[in-house]
Amino acid sequence: MQKKGRTFVALVLTCCLVLGVSMAQAETLSGTAQGFGGEVKVTVTVEDGVITDCVIEGDQETAGIGSQAIEQMPEKIVAANGVDVDGVAGATITSEAVLTALSNALNGEAASQEGFTPGTYTVETYGLNAPMTVVVTVDESSITNIEVPVQGETIGLGDEAIAILIPEILEAQSTDVDAVTAATYTSNVLLRAVNEALTMAGGNASMLANNGLEEDTTVPEDTQTQLVVIGGGAAGMTTALHAAELGVDVILLEKMDLLGGTSVMAGVGTQAGSSKLQLDKEDPYTADEFFEYIKGLGVGVEEKISTIAPVSEDYAHTLAYESGAMMDWLSEGLGLPMQATAEHSNAHSLTSTEDGLFGEQLVRALKKKLEENNVDVRTANRATEILMEDGKVAGVKVETANGEYTISSPYVAICTGGYGGGEEALEKFAPSRLGYVCTAAKSSTGDGLLMAEAVGAQIVNAESITYRTIAAGVDNVGGAIGLHNAPSAGAIIVNKEGKRFASEIGDDEALVLGIQAQTGGVGYVIMDQAAMDARYDVSGLYIPGTYENLFTKADTLEELAEKMGIDARQLVATVEEYNASVEKGVDEAFGREKALSKLETAPFYAASGKPSNHICAGGILTDGKAQVLDADNNPIEGLYAAGETVNLAYHPLCSALTFGRVTAEQVAQRLAE
Repeated sequence: MQKKGRTFVALVLTCCLVLGVSMAQAETLSGTAQGFGGEVKVTVTVEDGVITDCVIEGDQETAGIGSQAIEQMPEKIVAANGVDVDGVAGATITSEAVLTALSNALNGEAASQEGFTPGTYTVETYGLNAPMTVVVTVDESSITNIEVPVQGETIGLGDEAIAILIPEILEAQSTDVDAVTAATYTSNVLLRAVNEALTMAGGNASMLANNGLEEDTTVPEDTQTQLVVIGGGAAGMTTALHAAELGVDVILLEKMDLLGGTSVMAGVGTQAGSSKLQLDKEDPYTADEFFEYIKGLGVGVEEKISTIAPVSEDYAHTLAYESGAMMDWLSEGLGLPMQATAEHSNAHSLTSTEDGLFGEQLVRALKKKLEENNVDVRTANRATEILMEDGKVAGVKVETANGEYTISSPYVAICTGGYGGGEEALEKFAPSRLGYVCTAAKSSTGDGLLMAEAVGAQIVNAESITYRTIAAGVDNVGGAIGLHNAPSAGAIIVNKEGKRFASEIGDDEALVLGIQAQTGGVGYVIMDQAAMDARYDVSGLYIPGTYENLFTKADTLEELAEKMGIDARQLVATVEEYNASVEKGVDEAFGREKALSKLETAPFYAASGKPSNHICAGGILTDGKAQVLDADNNPIEGLYAAGETVNLAYHPLCSALTFGRVTAEQVAQRLAE
């Protein structure tokens, strides 16, 4: 038994009537789900099987983005009499939360039947990345099994959320369980799919035992260790793992529910010099060459939007000459299938992506090794302050759901990732990058910079942040979805007035500045069905699952413009002018030379976006030993940092992995003295 789409609310209402649940009286039903910023609550009034009113509450959703979903979706839900409605473009996570909350509301209404119809029910839906199939087996009174045989969620994030939620649903015998913080969207899709399966079984979630989960109410106790690592991305996991390999007692803290951070999103490999893989080449690339290359990064470069931060010779020397050992460790120690990508190149990549892209395989391998080495990993533990005594590191304060505690330690490593999605950090250190969305992980809030600065660390080149030309997301918040490759599939970008204003391909800096100069600082990506289909041929273009929710769809350009709030007459004229240029083979307006193709095949698609902060190149100033430096360029005793949180020039993974190992080795050496 299979079912597609979002039509199950009508079935819920129908089942209630058939099974004897009285709907003659108007009834008020409420449900909640985790949105982008906090809890979203949906309250509906149902009378005679019809939703007559809908109220959505979500005070913590982002103003102007998620708030639009809160405002616009009640009317859509009432009109559709269910969840078979489009979300609001740009507010994908909030829209999904609204639909999940509605599902929970209707599934929470009591039914009078004796039990479910035993069997196995299959729901086909879309996850964050790709189609998802959820198979739910029930007996007369309970869910006995849940499987997700088809899914393409991010390895280390979405797939782990599924692995966490399935046993929780089965244990609680309820779909009213918390979403996983690092994978909210995937969590909501799964919970809603299970609700749909229960409807197909002739009932709803109210018929389950709702045992609840046994909550961990343990109040955390103060403790001590030799090294505290703050942040569970590539830098943090590498530091903690290598420290454990060297016999150091270490605690790894991660504020999110899952490890991985932005590193899990890395699609390609990383760089090195004089790795064994390189030295086996006929024309090897050496650490000497890598050193000269790193020293030159950002030197003499003139940019209107700063993206590269020069580093000290000390830092560059360590990065270059320790990178080969780092790469050998990846391939031999972690067992990653690495290769030197080409003759005489610093690039390394996977020999196969069958088991995931580089970041996914890297994070999975690091997690496995952390478990094998019995490292004390504490997720949902947020470091809030670095403690100092007599000018030396003394430990950290930590915040959890059950209270605060202190870890005493002579060494602390800050590995908290970037700050492109942290409004407080941006306002303090990089005000010119406020107002961008952020395509790094949602955890990229700059906690490390703020904690380091509070103990006297020097923050440098913080406004050097790489960018994506356009992405859909929320200002100053991580988790945005890149649209920057859309023009390579044939898309154009217009403003609210329906006009093109720059070449979409060629000069990225000019395009970013152009978007920022438009009404609201927003650009609108316009595609037709041919471009939509072509996106699969463009490397790294779109995530198919979010794609349908991210874009607004219409049969005509006029209808599309009306839905997006764009000047319809001008949009039609712009597309006609562009199509005429395509016929001539010359973009007469802005000189675009690549991916010139007509926009003429209905339906048409649009998504709004802004430039995004991507990789943070500046940050905490460190030396070649990964020691954090104060305002006088002296090391702060016991404080280290690695990864995107430091001033790293450009290559974040190379820096994260190399200086993670360096940090561990420095701490082990100091402890042995």
